[in-house]
Amino acid sequence: MTPRHSSRPVRSLALALAFAVVLVGCVQSPVKPASTGATAAGGDLLAKLEAAPAPDLDGAGVAKWLDAFVNAHHPRLTGSPDEKAAGDDLAAQLQKLGYEVQRLKYDAQGLPSADGPLQVVLAVKKGTTMADHLVIAGAHYDTAPVGTALLSPVPVGPPPLYATYDNGSGTAMVMELARLLAHASTTRTVEFAFFNGEEEGVLASTAYARDLAAKGAHVDAYLGFDMVGIGYPSKAGCLCIYAGKKFSADLNPVQETVAFGLLKLPRGNDTVQVFDNHDKRNSDEASFASAGFPTMRWAGLALAGDYWAYHKLNDTMDTMVQAGGPIPLALGMQTASETAYYTILALDAR
Repeated sequence: MTPRHSSRPVRSLALALAFAVVLVGCVQSPVKPASTGATAAGGDLLAKLEAAPAPDLDGAGVAKWLDAFVNAHHPRLTGSPDEKAAGDDLAAQLQKLGYEVQRLKYDAQGLPSADGPLQVVLAVKKGTTMADHLVIAGAHYDTAPVGTALLSPVPVGPPPLYATYDNGSGTAMVMELARLLAHASTTRTVEFAFFNGEEEGVLASTAYARDLAAKGAHVDAYLGFDMVGIGYPSKAGCLCIYAGKKFSADLNPVQETVAFGLLKLPRGNDTVQVFDNHDKRNSDEASFASAGFPTMRWAGLALAGDYWAYHKLNDTMDTMVQAGGPIPLALGMQTASETAYYTILALDAR
């Protein structure tokens, strides 16, 4: 089968940013690859995905959205006026896409609060026949640890102004998934979640995950995006997808069917890889894993520290362009969003 991603050319970028790097969001080490069975989830799931609506992919549009978002809202420190304005912007864009949008507020101890400072901007697509089952795609949009009267002080240097890679990129990816799935019909309820308070210790996502656990919610999977968007076809590192040991037997076949059975992506540690033994959780997916829910992660092979602008003032679009080499940023954004789009549909189809 012809790879689906190759039949949709990337629209030209209206920005001077052709290149970027994939390095893991917030810390990750290399691990061994999973088994090589490309369609381990079975031919039935593959057939369903082949019959699914093809996404209107726009990697260039994702990059353009990212550039506009980080320039409009910076530095997005949790609880600050600009962070709250960023949350307002996310909510407005999600409403424009047609979603039911919720604004969940918590205090620094994770208890419900009228006005924060912790918040989750949540877009909800109700499922048709299994609405009590949730598939959640999430990312944090805050920039760096800060000390305030309400949050425990964390000693840090100057906060990054733009935080483009960490984690404007993940924010852009989740917004793109919301766009791609806006008109899709799903049997399960799909949520798109945007968190602040990640840099202080995944605070907002922890509060929300605990809420879901207390309600006995059925979370079929949480898909996390932090410092993503450029793996394959960038030579800087692979598009790395993993679920961890506890859930790999159940979720890896889904991931492999999408990446290798459906999309025919090249398997390898420098291209695209599904891992079965990586249990490190260092972003918002840690909150859901701690609550007992299955999680997935889209990331890279290198350490976050290998990105020289990690948690620094120069984490900008220009730095991402300099770091990545000769492969367009848009292509990596497109590959990551395409694999995540079909993974959500695969989870829904099971």
